[in-house]
Order: sequence, then structure tokens, then C-alpha cells
Amino acid sequence: MRQAIVVTTIITIALSIWLFPKQHETRLIHQGPETIHSFTVNISGEVLFPGEYQFYESITLEHVIKFAGGLRDHADLSSFNMSLTITKDRNIFIPKLGNQTTPEVEKLNINTASFNELIKIPYMSEARAAQLIIYREKVGYFNDLEDLIFVKYIGISTLEKIKPYLTI
Repeated sequence: MRQAIVVTTIITIALSIWLFPKQHETRLIHQGPETIHSFTVNISGEVLFPGEYQFYESITLEHVIKFAGGLRDHADLSSFNMSLTITKDRNIFIPKLGNQTTPEVEKLNINTASFNELIKIPYMSEARAAQLIIYREKVGYFNDLEDLIFVKYIGISTLEKIKPYLTI
């Protein structure tokens, strides 16, 4: 009888080891904190609360204007695409309807202005500022503001809009 109990016990232990596998140990790999990139949109002009707004994911111009409290009564949006998606630092100036005057600003010298200075000019996009600097490095200094017409992405209408902010 004793032998039967010992044999049964040994068989039970062997079967439990064989039928119930070991539990796997879960290892967690620490990769550090995820970096979150942010960008700043500086909106001014005919909005209720002009200023700098920081965002962490892409946003449309329409939503940026909503964050700034909306538009004033005489805002001119004719030159804006409200569904424009913004994903990096940007300066936006909303002009007044029928107002051809520009706000008083210090004029920038296009022959010495940096990229960061150029993108602060209303109507000057990042692409235009980059192309202006590339053209300036290739061809040399500008002799006249009208020479900006030769820069990629700057047409006649854009030139007229940015002229009040620039000098030689």
C-alpha cells in the first residue's frame, strides 16, 4: 500500500510539472519619457485676444482664431484659407476690412535679415522667407525692393503686401 502511495505521488508530481508549464516572467523595457513637440502661433490684428498660443498637435487656422476669441467685426479674411493646417511656429496677422494701412513696425533690411526676423513679417510665410535667403545667397544683395519679384513664391500681390515692412 505504501508503495502505491509513493508511486501515485511521484506520478502526480511528474504530471503536474509536465502538464502545467512554468509561468513566463514579463519584462518591461523602460524607454524614457516620450518627447512632445510643441509649436507657437502668434496671432495679431483683428482678433479679440491677440497673442501667442502654444499647441501640441496640428490645428487649423479656424481653430486658432477660435482660441484667440474669434474675429472682430471688420476683420478681412479674403487672403486666408480657414482650413489651413498649422504644424509649426507661425505668425498670423488678420487685417482690417478696407484698411490699406499697415501697423507701425520697424522696417527690416532684406539684405541682412535672418529667417526668424523675416517670418515675423505679416504675409511672409516660412517658404517665402527661406526662398528669399536662398536667392540672396545665390545672387547677392538686393539693390531694390522690386527685385523681390524674382524670388520664388513672391508675386506682385505678395510684394505689395510685404513692401511696407522692408527696406534695403
